[in-house]
Amino acid sequence: MGTIFRAACLLLVLGTTNPAGAQDFLSLDAFEDTFIREFRLRTSDIIVRKVDTLHLEVQTREGETVQIFLDNAYKNYQTSPESKTEIIAEHISVLLKTIPGVEAPVDIARIVPVIKHKDFLGTSPDGERADARLAMAHEPFVADLVIMFAEDSELSTRYMGEGILADSGFPTSGRRAKAIDNLKAVLPNVEARGGDGIFLLSTGSSYGASLVLFDEFWRSQQLPVKGELVVAIPSRDILVVTGSQDKEGLERMGRIVSDVMENEAYTITDRLLVYRDGQFVPFGN
Repeated sequence: MGTIFRAACLLLVLGTTNPAGAQDFLSLDAFEDTFIREFRLRTSDIIVRKVDTLHLEVQTREGETVQIFLDNAYKNYQTSPESKTEIIAEHISVLLKTIPGVEAPVDIARIVPVIKHKDFLGTSPDGERADARLAMAHEPFVADLVIMFAEDSELSTRYMGEGILADSGFPTSGRRAKAIDNLKAVLPNVEARGGDGIFLLSTGSSYGASLVLFDEFWRSQQLPVKGELVVAIPSRDILVVTGSQDKEGLERMGRIVSDVMENEAYTITDRLLVYRDGQFVPFGN
């Protein structure tokens, strides 16, 4: 579902619908075959084969084997079948970084900050690796959120390992600010939709949640809300704003967050943040 259309639905707190016809929905086998085909296009020198349902095995040219499990990828596809290409590309990008000897050059002008729940650090494949070089590059943000560093491309988001990021030439001092500047260059204009005290901010990309890092944007924000700015980022491309003194707006925000957390892929958090004294802090604490 397109971001703008979904935004309208969310502001009305409507249930999401599956835009793909039943005849177009991929079975487990078809999804595996599609994943393998795309994987081979990205890695012509790696052997990949099926082991079991949603379980693949790859063998590198050095003879090392790596197990791949597609449960999360297929779950995300079931939730958002219209995003099949993006889901497969992103999972392949993350997996490639965990396979020894497969590290593509990094375009440091495309390193951007991505807001994630802290649990992402434990569920990502490289969270299991002892190789410190592949430990995911991140910084704490607020509450249960972290800032990941990732390379944006037309087809996927490639999360950076600490060693890979350092070797790329990306600055270690002030890297958050540099990544934010990169993201500003990548994002189209921010649009605010809604009214009656509640708004959905859209960037036309999958980096909507990262808007919470744009300090000057929030300092100059003139959205007509009651009280302080309260923000929800239930998924990566959804950022909802209302006022701290708007009871109805907060109730509507709560319904939106619950709906997104239950029905959308790439969820982040159900906790609300408030912009106070030039920074975001947990709301209600």
